[in-house]
Amino acid sequence: MGLLSKINLREGEKIMEIIRPSHMNYLGRYVLAAIIILCASFCSFWLVRQGLYGTAVLVSSALASFALVVSARRRRNSNYWIITTERLVDLDRRSIFHQITSQIEFDEIGDVYVRRKGMDFVLGLGCVVVASPDDGIEFSLDGVRHSDVVADFVAELINFRRRSERIEIKIKEF
Repeated sequence: MGLLSKINLREGEKIMEIIRPSHMNYLGRYVLAAIIILCASFCSFWLVRQGLYGTAVLVSSALASFALVVSARRRRNSNYWIITTERLVDLDRRSIFHQITSQIEFDEIGDVYVRRKGMDFVLGLGCVVVASPDDGIEFSLDGVRHSDVVADFVAELINFRRRSERIEIKIKEF
């Protein structure tokens, strides 16, 4: 299933940007996988000499580190934003059979801001939040690299959309 079939682009609508969390957001999983595989490779000759149980430990540590890396990659690719010329679409795939697709029109967005704390602040990541004051809807995307730039981009699209609507209204008045 392609990206275009997930969001159903409208006539004249184009995809401007796809925003995903940074790999740095999953740094802990990558480091843990590296530690497991390094420890297993350091002890590999000794483990193989131990027979079946040692080989089982070696194989299971390799599989565990592989599973950590794959789960980090899957999590990164399962939650992202698609910014089009008219709206922001939030795709959140919780599991194989559970996906939540939410969208908000640029006209409905009241505030765009960035939250940073803890390790995200140290790593230069942020949580970009888009909020609607009318409905109380709030979209957030954690672990975004250059989150200030992303928030500014969304704010500029909102302002451009509002300015172009004002210009269209003034043209219709004449």
